[in-house]
Amino acid sequence: MAEDRSKVYLDQVLMDNRQWAREAVAVLKACVLRELLFQPQGLRNVDVGINLGIYFGHEGHVGHISRSLLAELESEGKVTQDKDTKLWKAVLLQ
Repeated sequence: MAEDRSKVYLDQVLMDNRQWAREAVAVLKACVLRELLFQPQGLRNVDVGINLGIYFGHEGHVGHISRSLLAELESEGKVTQDKDTKLWKAVLLQ
């Protein structure tokens, strides 16, 4: 019986963690989009990451967090990147 309660509790904790993680990603994406909205000239990935304090990673992979968020926003049609200048812009401003 106590083992069943422990499993239920553990399942709830894991579900909460997944929900919190999804919410955290949504908040980070909103922050990236907001950063671009306030910089209509556009920003590079490095600038977005540094401005938001998320430009880090393990050896050889610095900047992947902000770049992944930008890619997700791009797939949603909310941002675009100029391939020549590497500047990211919010679609609303184009």
